[in-house]
Amino acid sequence: MAALYYAALAQTWIGWRPDLKDKDANAEKIRAYLAKAEALDKNSELYAVENMSYTQEMLVDPQSRYMTKGKDAATSLQKGMQLDPNNPRLYYLQGMSIFGTPPQFGGGKDRPSPFLKNQLPCSIRPSHSRWLPTGDRNRPRTCWPSVNKRNWGKPVQYK
Repeated sequence: MAALYYAALAQTWIGWRPDLKDKDANAEKIRAYLAKAEALDKNSELYAVENMSYTQEMLVDPQSRYMTKGKDAATSLQKGMQLDPNNPRLYYLQGMSIFGTPPQFGGGKDRPSPFLKNQLPCSIRPSHSRWLPTGDRNRPRTCWPSVNKRNWGKPVQYK
């Protein structure tokens, strides 16, 4: 299952490239990988990647696709949060989605703050360690604490 997840994740990275001509076909490839992975085991990370695929499709033509693809992207985040409410990537994606939404549609730069503050201090939680390469599972993780003038750019170690 991890191979399918990483294949879908790699496709999302390809999808963010500006020179990719057919983002719709790329998003369909991502969701095909995710459907196979979901048949084996449901995980909140699968829904995070699914959210990214819908976002990529929406950004091809945001004005006409917001009502359908935006709703699908939000549904993916809700499914992921039901499975694992402690997954910080879901809160990050939700915050960035609200940040990129125009203020007249309920978004803007001041609205995502509560979602971004809900992120856990570290992005790799024990429940997500099985997604890491084997050599990385037992090594202490580095994460970034909430940003303020005192600790800007200083990593924190946890076990």
